[in-house]
Parts: sequence; structure tokens; C-alpha cells
Amino acid sequence: MKTPLKTTIISLFLFFILLFFSFLLNQSIMAASIAATTSIILLFGFMLLAGILDGFNPCAFSTLLLWTGFLLNRFGSEIDNDLNIERQRKNILSYAFFYAFGIFLIYILLGIGILELFQISSFQTKTLAQTAGFLVVVLGVFMVRDSLFKQSQAIIKMPRFLHPIYKKYSNPVSKFGSFFSGLVIGLCTVPCGGAIYMAILIIIQSKPFVVKYPLLFVYNLGFILPVVIFALILSNKKLLQSISQDFILMRNKLRLMIGIITILLGFSSIWLA
Repeated sequence: MKTPLKTTIISLFLFFILLFFSFLLNQSIMAASIAATTSIILLFGFMLLAGILDGFNPCAFSTLLLWTGFLLNRFGSEIDNDLNIERQRKNILSYAFFYAFGIFLIYILLGIGILELFQISSFQTKTLAQTAGFLVVVLGVFMVRDSLFKQSQAIIKMPRFLHPIYKKYSNPVSKFGSFFSGLVIGLCTVPCGGAIYMAILIIIQSKPFVVKYPLLFVYNLGFILPVVIFALILSNKKLLQSISQDFILMRNKLRLMIGIITILLGFSSIWLA
């Protein structure tokens, strides 16, 4: 497989578009009694796929590549030794689990906080949601714009003041340090990768408690899935190198796809608010 990342992302993107319009069509034309059940099923699939695609956004994926570089520096020499490969694979997976759990936890807490904010502001929830949805659309337009320019000219990127914090915590020395690294790096990537998440929160904020929090969980599960996948393939250095090269070559295409997804979600969040 010459371009595993490109093939995977494009396939996920096309499937997302199909699922997205199926969900909107379901909301528009089906009878309420039938649509209620069907739309929830579609929505769970929609959330999982949106989370996975958001996990591949250039900001989050760049930090993931740098973090896997840390794992290779720490365990790479032992991976080449067949006698130690199983033990080191377990070490890599454990570090990746704590890192992914840190990201998952910070995003879940942020999501809960924003959802509760919508509840507190219930008297003007619709206005608040539509305003946030409009901002999501604007961010999506900026992402599309960034796909036409070089990385140095991008508008949507990690703020410069966060770079020292990110660098400080990107090389953990223990499993707890890996968890803390996930917390900090997850927080640092919110400004450049949080637009889709905000749109998702707007879409689910009006759902019942027993629906919106499982949806939040599923979305974030999808978001950390790329971390788990990378941990599983770290022992295959040729595949990892191929994926890294793919990312460099298609960074702007990724921005374009994520920008389109953000715009679509932004408009749908305004409509569904």
C-alpha cells in the first residue's frame, strides 16, 4: 500500500459526507416516530466518524507524529530486537493508553463544561448556539483558506505562546507523565482543532441527558482512535514512515477536508439549534 493515510482519510471523508446527508435527510422527511430511532442510530455513527476525522486534523495529527517520535526514541532500539519486541510493544501501548486517556479526559471535561453552560443559559440557548455555530462556519472558512497557503501562513494553528508548554510536556519520562502530557497537549490543540468539537456540542446540546453524554463519549472515543492505531503500528517502521510521508504530502488536502466538514457541521448546528 503506497499511500495508506491518503486512502484511509479520503474513504472516511466520503463516508462521513454520505452519513452526514443521510442524517439531515432523516431529520427532514421521515415521520417523527420513525425518525427518532433512526436518527439516533445515525447520530452515533456520525459522532464516531466525526471524532475519528477530527483526530486526523493537521494540528492534532502533527502533535501525534511528534509524540510517536518520542516513543520511537525511547523504545525504538529495543523494537528491533526480536527477543524484546513483545515487551516493548506492551510498554508502547501502555504509554499510548495513558497519553490517549489524558487527551480523552481533557476533551470530555471541556465538553461537559460547555454542555452545562448551554443548560445554565437555557433562556437564550438558541441564540447562543446559533452564534457559536456561525463562529464554527467562519473557522471552517479559515481552514479552507489555509489549505491554499503554506503552513507558515496558516491562520488556524496552535498559538505561539503555547509552543513552549507543548515542547515541555511532549517527552514524558513515566506513564503518569504520559497521562499528564495528554492533558496538556490536548488542551494546547483546542485553539487549532476545536471547531468541529464545538459544532458537535451545539448539535447534541438539546438532546436528553441519556443521549447527549453517550454521544459525547463516542465522539471522544473516535478522536483518540488515531493514537491507539499509531501505537499498534509503531513496530512496523516502514508503514509508520509511509504514513508520515503521506501526512506531509497531503497536509493541505487534510485542511481542506476538515474545513469542509467544519463548515457543514457549523451550518447544521445553526439549523438544528
